[in-house]
Amino acid sequence: MHPFYNIHSHLATENNDALLTIQNLYNNFDNMDTSKFYSIGLHPWYLNNYEEDLILLKKYSQNKNVLAIGECGLDYLCSTDKQLQMNAFKEQIQIAVTLNKPLIIHCVKAFEDVLKQLNDLKNKIPIVFHGYNNNVTIAKRLIDKQYYLSFGTSLLRNKNIELLKTMNPNYFFLETDISTIEIEELYAIAAQIRNTDKNDIILQIQQNFKKVFLNDN
Repeated sequence: MHPFYNIHSHLATENNDALLTIQNLYNNFDNMDTSKFYSIGLHPWYLNNYEEDLILLKKYSQNKNVLAIGECGLDYLCSTDKQLQMNAFKEQIQIAVTLNKPLIIHCVKAFEDVLKQLNDLKNKIPIVFHGYNNNVTIAKRLIDKQYYLSFGTSLLRNKNIELLKTMNPNYFFLETDISTIEIEELYAIAAQIRNTDKNDIILQIQQNFKKVFLNDN
């Protein structure tokens, strides 16, 4: 196991003995480097070529170095047609279920509809809400369903500190998303928030990673 895991980054990063990064792609799936790990999906912001991209997604999501489907979901603040977003989201849930791969969720002002889709489709795969930046009440509902929350640079702005301090550690990850911050810094911040040693955070996320992305229960 690697000491550090960055489960969601849009920046190309070289993996090494100390770090495994899951790079996210929402297009150009054919450009994947076979030596790296990816999550691939149709982001609700970018559905202009939905039909063509969906065909490619179904093809490339079967690759072994694709560890998750997404980020996908619903964003009710963006200009993309809501029904188109919903159609794309449903398709990607089905792809993830068929392949038995985790689903990485992008959700903005749409939690009720996202949860309804996951419930209606009787989802049996790991669900990760990436870049979590919402209230404790919603977080509790998600964790009660055994969904995972991934935190990024919001921890630098005192957002979600109380949540991370008290939540069940079996259901959290750390990520850099679009930021250039080093994931090790977020590990140190998480350790400080939870008033524990950084090695405890390392061991916890290692355990969570094995369960979610390596299907090691």
